[in-house]
Amino acid sequence: MGRFVKSRCLALVLGTIFVFSLLPLSAGGEPNLKLGYVNLQKALSLSIAGKSAADKLKEDRDSVLVEIKEKEEELKLMQEQLSKQASVLTEDALKEKREEFRKKMKDYERFRTDSVQEWERRKKELEEKILIELVKVVQGLGEEKGFSIIFAREQGILYASDSVDLTDEIIERYDAKQQQ
Repeated sequence: MGRFVKSRCLALVLGTIFVFSLLPLSAGGEPNLKLGYVNLQKALSLSIAGKSAADKLKEDRDSVLVEIKEKEEELKLMQEQLSKQASVLTEDALKEKREEFRKKMKDYERFRTDSVQEWERRKKELEEKILIELVKVVQGLGEEKGFSIIFAREQGILYASDSVDLTDEIIERYDAKQQQ
């Protein structure tokens, strides 16, 4: 774990040095830099589209959880009936009921796994769509305001002043663009 963190920090430092070495120098020999950063996760969760996507995902999750709970109750009832009837059923009938229960349990497990995977796929799809649109807004702001570099906060910025945080402005621009 420590080795991974060290190598990531080294890569971040080397990457930063590389980026700064490519930047043009002004007449005074100082880099002509305008830097900023965006917290994309914050923009994703606080934008109107992000909140809407989160609400939709919560509704989907809740409906699936209700369905899972119903299937669990059905299995529990089936298991209780099987336990009660075990002493009065014939060997073949008991074997048949156990096989039916096993099949229902397998179907339940498959349904649960598939539901979770489907929900995660939809979540990823919605987030990617919004993030692609947010990046376009960031690029537009960068070009419009003459930024040299705009970093993503999640990509390894260890410290940055709040004065170069563009997140709120990005959210405002993104929301305004979505309402057009």
